[in-house]
Amino acid sequence: MNIIVFRDTLFHFSRLIAASIIMLLITACYETDQEVIHIDQGAAVDGLVGDYSHDGSTMTTEITAVAYSNDYRYRRVDEDGSVTTGLLRAMPLKDTIYLVQIFNDGATTYTLTFYDFRVGSDGSKTFERMIYQAPDAAIHALAEQHGVEITEDEFVDFWLSGNSENMMSFLLAHRDFPFVSDEWNY
Repeated sequence: MNIIVFRDTLFHFSRLIAASIIMLLITACYETDQEVIHIDQGAAVDGLVGDYSHDGSTMTTEITAVAYSNDYRYRRVDEDGSVTTGLLRAMPLKDTIYLVQIFNDGATTYTLTFYDFRVGSDGSKTFERMIYQAPDAAIHALAEQHGVEITEDEFVDFWLSGNSENMMSFLLAHRDFPFVSDEWNY
């Protein structure tokens, strides 16, 4: 009897741990219906312009500079051949990690996420989507501290509401969280 209770308890505990890890690691981006990184806040990212392949995938991304601004155009070709184009704007967060605002052509929402942009000593360029590691409770407390409302959708993305200045201060406060590479890296 004790062995069965222990096995069931261990099983439920392991499911709880797995769910906690997923909630810590899946929170990779935010969405909102307004521009958060305004045109005068975008930063030039050294070496960003170019063509990128994605490890273990046929997906490619081409990034070009927009004249007279720190904005960039992107064209991503997914493995199935579908093409997504749009505008991205970056703002330094910490080290080589940037807060990035993505606006797909024809979209009505802005995506805000974090990327690590690096240029190697050999000139090789990589960009990698990063995930902050923080429990939902900490994120919601941070949002409340900055006057931002967060709602979650069925895909575990967070929808931000509030004024853009408050959203910006909330997002920049993420610099205090540790980041890890997003295994899906899209």
